[in-house]
Amino acid sequence: MSVDEAIDAGGGRLKAGVAWGIFLLPILIHFALLLLGAMITESVFELTGLDLFVYGLTLVYLIIGGWVMAKPCRRPKFLLLAYSTFASLFVLEYALRATLDAEVVLPMVPGRTILTPKKGLMAGIEGRVQFTVNSLGLRGRETEPESNDINILAVGGSTTECLYVTDEQSWPWVLETQLSKSLDKKVFVANAGKSGHFTLHHDYLIRHYRHIRQFDYVLLMVGINDMFKMLHRNYRRSVERAPKQVFEGAHVPPHIATSDLYYRRSYMAYLLTRPKDEEIDDENIVQDESGAWIADLRKAREKMLKTQRLVKPYQRLSKLLKVYRVNLKQLIQTCRDQGVEPVFMTQPTIYRSPLPREIHHMLWLFHGNAYSVEALEVMMRAYNDTLTNVCKDEKVVCIDMATKIEKDLGSFYDDCHFNPSGCQRVANVLEDYFVNRLKRPD
Repeated sequence: MSVDEAIDAGGGRLKAGVAWGIFLLPILIHFALLLLGAMITESVFELTGLDLFVYGLTLVYLIIGGWVMAKPCRRPKFLLLAYSTFASLFVLEYALRATLDAEVVLPMVPGRTILTPKKGLMAGIEGRVQFTVNSLGLRGRETEPESNDINILAVGGSTTECLYVTDEQSWPWVLETQLSKSLDKKVFVANAGKSGHFTLHHDYLIRHYRHIRQFDYVLLMVGINDMFKMLHRNYRRSVERAPKQVFEGAHVPPHIATSDLYYRRSYMAYLLTRPKDEEIDDENIVQDESGAWIADLRKAREKMLKTQRLVKPYQRLSKLLKVYRVNLKQLIQTCRDQGVEPVFMTQPTIYRSPLPREIHHMLWLFHGNAYSVEALEVMMRAYNDTLTNVCKDEKVVCIDMATKIEKDLGSFYDDCHFNPSGCQRVANVLEDYFVNRLKRPD
């Protein structure tokens, strides 16, 4: 072989190598992103129809592309077609994000609601209850955050929401009143708590709420909704629905910020795989103004205890706690990204053994199965311990509220919801923390 022929052959092999490299580059990027996502989240992988679809497309690309690439004359046209398709999908994805993300509005609809809880139904709850949402979409007084010295946002589920406790007696409102006097500053404590919300709701709220950077601190009481959601067999469904349940009046695609697979965050994937009946949510309980729904659920739990009583904690509890740990770490990182300081609280409950019969009849929380009080106590302690350990590892403040609130009807009217006296106890603990941290000697 002459020198010229050798050069031509070498050039041909180089061109072929470059072409094959360009062909395989999307596959390498795909698997690199999968590996990176798994390393970051440490989450438990669950195979879905979307995963099978993506893996099928990858296999088709390799088989058909490999066959075409075997013929040098077809390589340029195939690579041009492939990369044009990738570019088009990329542009479409970001166009969808820009369009659909713009619809995010407020956590709650501004206005005032009056509730009249049925007398004797909830210990310590009686009379007219006022629930006020300001123009920021938060429960609290009307204010401009920039006019205050300290702005605190309370985030959580129904134990933060305090639906059946009137405005001025809910613990975030009480905390604001007491801190303003103790610190002699203008303090605003807003309440973003919503019934049924768990860590993924909180993460999405803090990530997307347009006023979040105006707050100095985020108070987070978490644990019990994560526990019951994970005990439910449809946890994956709850995860997928969480983002679109955070803001009122908005159509928010439920991409999962904590997903281990990058394509699960895609808006295109959401539009292709969303269920036709996505607006129907049979996991949500309709809460009437009198609280009659609580009496119905108490009866349902008592009935279920007679036939499906579970006396031992969930056998795969460690797996659930691993998911909870991942969610907490993501939530902490989101707070850091948004420039707000998180202050976590373990979840107080009335669960203890032995539990007096008159208190036992006040319980109603269950999901699919009715656990004994003893089992609920063990599982709730495990979730609280996980929160404490994560906060310690991440060097984040965690107030062990669960050990500071008495487990009696002076604090709760059911499993975990505070009456006015319980709200006062929570506010006192938080006031002590913030005064010790913020008050300076004259």
